Amino acid sequence: MPRRPGRRGMLKEDGDPEALGFFGCERDLEDEVIAAAGPDLVLDTLAERGELRRFRMFQTQPAQRTRTIEAQLRRFAGTAAGRKARIAADIIDALPVESMPRPLVALLEEVLRFPEPDEPANASRRARA
Repeated sequence: MPRRPGRRGMLKEDGDPEALGFFGCERDLEDEVIAAAGPDLVLDTLAERGELRRFRMFQTQPAQRTRTIEAQLRRFAGTAAGRKARIAADIIDALPVESMPRPLVALLEEVLRFPEPDEPANASRRARA
């Protein structure tokens, strides 16, 4: 695929992707969230969602028995459609701010650097009418 004009050399081999607004996780966001929360908070979250019993059954499967609890939690999160996003959101809601995953904090700090867009021009005219 040809490069788009104006994009050449944006990121050098030794460049910092975060300086250009790119934020990445070691593996993925769910992995970062589970690591930041720790297994106990994740298990509490599963209990609140009514999924702890399913997780305990999942742990008894032969393929899961030798995995760490963190690996089991990560795998369990991906076993049902939409579960990864729901679990990650619930864990983030329960996490203290100081424990948030670094890539998520960096992204939010970058977003908050920019002011909110101005009100559309025709919105003020409607309010006067």
